[in-house]
Amino acid sequence: MTVVLLIMTVFLTGLLGMHPMISVVLLAEVVIRIGVDGLSPLAPGLALAGGWSSIICMRLAITAVVYASSIVRERPLTIGLRWNGLFGLVSILLIALIVVGRPALMS
Repeated sequence: MTVVLLIMTVFLTGLLGMHPMISVVLLAEVVIRIGVDGLSPLAPGLALAGGWSSIICMRLAITAVVYASSIVRERPLTIGLRWNGLFGLVSILLIALIVVGRPALMS
């Protein structure tokens, strides 16, 4: 449950406008400080990286989305959410399944 919450927090805060780098750094610090019994350090690392990589293609203020929108003369909203939205959602679900589905990451 912890890793899914980490993934979703990075993803949702990215959609709300916080840069994924900031949310990942803050969440990593929190996880390190509180510690979660029985959770490998690899699991939160993969969760945070997965959340970051899933939102990066959808966030409207990310440089790649802004550049792509200017090249094809579309709004960043169209590029980020309409064109890349399905990819971002599928990748967030896949990373959640990978991290949660690997029992070795939980110990």
